[in-house]
Amino acid sequence: GFYDENQYSTAKDIFKIAKYAMNIPIFAEIVSKVESNIFNDERDPIVNTNQMLDPKKGGEYYCSFVKGIKTGYLSQAGRCLASFAQINNNTQYIGVVMGGPTSDKDGKTISKNYAMIDTKNIYNWASINLKTVRFYKYDSPISQINLEICRTSDRLFLFPKTDIYISLLKNFERDK
Repeated sequence: GFYDENQYSTAKDIFKIAKYAMNIPIFAEIVSKVESNIFNDERDPIVNTNQMLDPKKGGEYYCSFVKGIKTGYLSQAGRCLASFAQINNNTQYIGVVMGGPTSDKDGKTISKNYAMIDTKNIYNWASINLKTVRFYKYDSPISQINLEICRTSDRLFLFPKTDIYISLLKNFERDK
């Protein structure tokens, strides 16, 4: 959260960190909370700044698919958001938006958080237009390599380590 001209992260950097972190159960639990009274006393709870999580206060930013992660803002970086969404109970996405505008071309302040609006629009689009399909099974070869110098076989079959799932347009036909 502090600016330093020699400190920077790319969207890909943030994606890698988010992907790793969301596999840590306690992290995923913490970043999905709207608020938490971490002190267990009369002090006000800590409130998550990610309005996409809060059906009561999130307003136009609320998105039922979003389960976390982190908002950010610096005048030099604009509005930023790393988010995690779970759509249709089995498809998970991580979105990283950087440089959300805070002023228009005339220098007037933009009050809307377009990092959240754009993210919500993308997740809504994905929920309507995409399906997750198993593209390869772990026990079916993806490809084969012909071998020229091998005593026991003339082919090597390549198998994926696990089933491979990808998101495709709902009207996608694999045979075509």
